[in-house]
Amino acid sequence: MSAKLVTNWRFPSGSFYPCSLYSVGNEDKTVFIVPGFCEVYTLVVKNLTDNVRSCGSPHNVTNIKLADASLVQVVALVDHTVGLKESGELVVFPSSRECRTLEGTSGVRAICAVEGGTKLALMRLLEEDRLQLEVVADVSGPRIGSSTRTFDLSWEKSGFPISRKQQSCTIGTVLVRAESLKFFQRLLNCKDLAEGTELILFTLDNGLYWIKLDGESYEVVAVKLFPVKIRDFNYASCTSCFSTLLDNNVLNVCSISVEPENLLMQESNICLGHCVEAHEFVSELGLLVYSNGSQLVQLKYYFSELSKTIEKESKEFSLAGVVALTYLEHAKLVISITENRLIYSTPITSTNDRTNLQKNDYFELTDEVLSQAKQMTCLLTNEAELNRKTVQQVCEEKTKIDILSSVSNQSYFKNFVNAHLRFHREMPTFSSDVLLLGEVSGDIRLMTEVQLTFKNDFQRILNLQKQWTIVVAIDAKVHHIQLDAFNSDYNSIRLLYPLSEQYFIQKGLPTIIVSLVRLVHHARDCLSLQIPIKLQSNDDFADLLEFGRAQPLNKLAAGRKDLHDTIRSLINLNERRPLQTTASIEYRLKMPPSVRSLATFLTRVGFAVPETVNESTVQVYLSLGGAEVEVRWDATGSEICLKSCSPAILKLVKRQASEFSRRMV
Repeated sequence: MSAKLVTNWRFPSGSFYPCSLYSVGNEDKTVFIVPGFCEVYTLVVKNLTDNVRSCGSPHNVTNIKLADASLVQVVALVDHTVGLKESGELVVFPSSRECRTLEGTSGVRAICAVEGGTKLALMRLLEEDRLQLEVVADVSGPRIGSSTRTFDLSWEKSGFPISRKQQSCTIGTVLVRAESLKFFQRLLNCKDLAEGTELILFTLDNGLYWIKLDGESYEVVAVKLFPVKIRDFNYASCTSCFSTLLDNNVLNVCSISVEPENLLMQESNICLGHCVEAHEFVSELGLLVYSNGSQLVQLKYYFSELSKTIEKESKEFSLAGVVALTYLEHAKLVISITENRLIYSTPITSTNDRTNLQKNDYFELTDEVLSQAKQMTCLLTNEAELNRKTVQQVCEEKTKIDILSSVSNQSYFKNFVNAHLRFHREMPTFSSDVLLLGEVSGDIRLMTEVQLTFKNDFQRILNLQKQWTIVVAIDAKVHHIQLDAFNSDYNSIRLLYPLSEQYFIQKGLPTIIVSLVRLVHHARDCLSLQIPIKLQSNDDFADLLEFGRAQPLNKLAAGRKDLHDTIRSLINLNERRPLQTTASIEYRLKMPPSVRSLATFLTRVGFAVPETVNESTVQVYLSLGGAEVEVRWDATGSEICLKSCSPAILKLVKRQASEFSRRMV
């Protein structure tokens, strides 16, 4: 079959140049609307099939003049036929012999029929370069009716200015049926999409978008973005293929298998040649009819269940110079007009429906099949990974809620952990639950031990929430201990911190603060839940202090035992400079009448008095961490004199003798 010239369908004017072609009507009466430059021809044909077969004449040919602009689009509604002028105004055809301009319409860029042709959807350019989509129900009066619903489309943000007047745009609708529900749920990435929904889709330059309705609210969602501008789009329900025609003469086709277990969305790009002069989508057959300048091509595209790919079939007709065409559904004909105003009819025949072919149990293991298998594997892997991450995020959010809810129960958490502080003159025994903190420099004279004991209730919380941190602040140094790094079988942790001789002489015993800390991240905020732990310590330091031998405190270079200080002392002696001695501190404690000797005082404050100290002893030396304190009995005033060069050890002896602090002089 080939294209047939309809010889008697002619235009009276020899200077008329057709720009596009539209058809309205049925088999009994068909009206062809042929826009040109600032004018429109209408051809009324009755009994179309017989007229084309017999090359009959049109019933009526009318020329309608348009004063200011050409007609660029025509849409047939249930009761009216509406056209869009290049100037952005709308016109209505009350009959085939006249058209009138609708007042109140300006800046319209594209139109389409919605809700079965009962309403008109239009994209309008408003002031301040804003785009708006409106749905109008009444176009019968002299003025356009009020909008039943409007959608603001000025949502794009860009680093450079965008002129809406120069943007190309189209608009269309698709009714979601039961057989296409799965496809549009995957294409639009919307699992809430319901059967019977009418989708409003539109294009702006290279972007395809749809309006997601949710009651009275809506959301503009991007479907796909292409590297070039979009010319038109269509959905063929018979083949479940969504096609997009691009300005670079490429047809992008998306489809999906009808098998319920198939989850892959297939996509293919079909090159249409060097140019596409005119085109028409035939939705009911899954076809694209277009002209490449020298031929009229009928292209069928479909999803093959056998190969699981999108395949195509084409048929060419020798018909050159086609500038416009339209499809007549009731007659299964394509009517086309050439640039020399000749009108041709081309029959459209549907090829075999490849989607209904029986599935072959044996097929060739081609590269395409292997590629499909890899895609399916990747998809299933991503789904499993997404499920795992979702479960993990839900657990993390639950943990955050549990932690935040525990802020009001800090006193309850304090009882979960017990902290005990001890000091040792000798290195304690090590075990698997010991953690050594800090760096050792110099001679170690004391070991600080902090033992943390966890109750069973806290072990259960730690197993659920994880990532609790123990923060131990020792003077100016802070140590962080991740609890999840320890074995949950241990109920306690021992922390050891060494103290050097120089450290103790200068600073004494360290100040230690223990806290439980948990960080909670929410968006860009970071919250810190800090629960202080009360540190229990024994104030009895009698076991730490050691009785030393009697020796003067202000000896030469007292407390300096290294070679560096000895050399410095010799240099000072040769230079006949006064010797540098360490200043000593002295405290006196007034004793009650019950204390009559030094031995009685030492016994009363808790020291284990050696045998060498008796009632007649008047002077002893106590040492700790390289520092010494002189304890002397002054019988004349019934006083105890404490004298030392180290404030740290002097403070310990004073704390041990705290019952006499009120008698200090």
